[in-house]
Amino acid sequence: MRVGWRSIGPTFPIGCLIETDRCDGNWFLGWSCHSTASGSGDTHSTRVAGILLGSIEQGQDANFPGTGTAAQIDRSGMAREAEFRYYRHYSSTAFRKAIENAVAEGVDIINLSFAFASVTQCSGTADLSGIRGAIMAAENAGVLVVGTTGNSRSGPCDDAGVCEVEFPAALTDIMAIGWLSTATTGANFPTADISALSDCGRPLVTLDSGQSRRAPMVDLVTYGRIAPLLGAGTDGYDPVGGSGSSIAAPIISGAAVLARNWMYDVGFSSFSTAYGVRVNLLLMGDASFEQGGVMSRNRRDVHWGLGFGRLKFRWFSNPKGSTAQLGPTAGWRTQNLILSTGETVTFSVNGGNPMPAGVLGWKLAAIADENSYSDMPDLNLRVVDTCAPGGTVTLETAQRRAGRWRLVVDTFTGIAGRCLEVRITADSTDNGLSSVWVADYYFSNSIANHLVLVP
Repeated sequence: MRVGWRSIGPTFPIGCLIETDRCDGNWFLGWSCHSTASGSGDTHSTRVAGILLGSIEQGQDANFPGTGTAAQIDRSGMAREAEFRYYRHYSSTAFRKAIENAVAEGVDIINLSFAFASVTQCSGTADLSGIRGAIMAAENAGVLVVGTTGNSRSGPCDDAGVCEVEFPAALTDIMAIGWLSTATTGANFPTADISALSDCGRPLVTLDSGQSRRAPMVDLVTYGRIAPLLGAGTDGYDPVGGSGSSIAAPIISGAAVLARNWMYDVGFSSFSTAYGVRVNLLLMGDASFEQGGVMSRNRRDVHWGLGFGRLKFRWFSNPKGSTAQLGPTAGWRTQNLILSTGETVTFSVNGGNPMPAGVLGWKLAAIADENSYSDMPDLNLRVVDTCAPGGTVTLETAQRRAGRWRLVVDTFTGIAGRCLEVRITADSTDNGLSSVWVADYYFSNSIANHLVLVP
């Protein structure tokens, strides 16, 4: 069982970066790694670190004068107030030791913008120099590990294609991040699809129960370039070579810092554990609404390459911790369910009352807390309307997956006036008992507003 975050209290947690490259310059708080004025930003480590916590808010970049301006904030890192550790390695053994040292030093988040292409792809049990055991130990200690899926895709991103998610991101203990094909500004984010190079896959695995289920190995996707993340166009904040899943991973690592503190702000402190934050980030993934197009938002399933969808996390114009983006009629909840084989858990939405006319939709994300895809519980998730004319009717049933599930009810399904009740049945569990994290919310404004969190 996870023990929660390593540091306690409503403070920015400690993050770390494990890299092979040297980080150019003084990249910690108070300095921008990717500043045009600094002349830095030429190494992989520097770009990744800059996204996490680089800052030009004290006028370090002459192109953006002043102190704490909106332009400076929008071009600074995701979690500028977090404590940061940097670990350099030259071998797989050193990589493992870096993870072990990070956990021993009390970090909360480990960012791995690195992959071992030589290790078997899309294997939930692959290992190299004990790295898998070190990552499992980190997760068991309550550390959230974020990793890159890789940038070498050669085939289609569907069940018929070859799964190419690289090690160690293919391990279930890692939050695996892919990247979007985006231009130089953030304006095209609502229609951006997965990059042709972003590794993806949803291989077929056999659960301990003997059932065969698809295992979604990509959790989320986001920007793979610095410029669109910063909304900076072509003003120099996109160093040569600064693209790919290595850029996407620190965006989500930074988002995890913000989400954890936001959960404290709104009273979710008891659930602001590594898995609690992880399931809420998955919940916010945008792959749920609007029909049509390759990147259709009306998906009811966890996608081969997009996972739970896209996250942006660059909305600094609203007060930190605000839930106003969900609209005037909204509700948000996080739960950790302990399920035994054959057990059914039920819970209602909006207190079991009919959904108000202004509500546009409801979303649910669930993730199992297991160290192996074969150990995942086989769950039947569905949402019913208990006040439908003629009796209870099923509105949506989640696709049977290994460890990842999603449910959606929206205006396409019809939501106003419905009394929503979620029913989760554990057909099988790991040794008779499984831990499942569930987050859900309903909302009354545009889903596009839910993609972003206040930095």
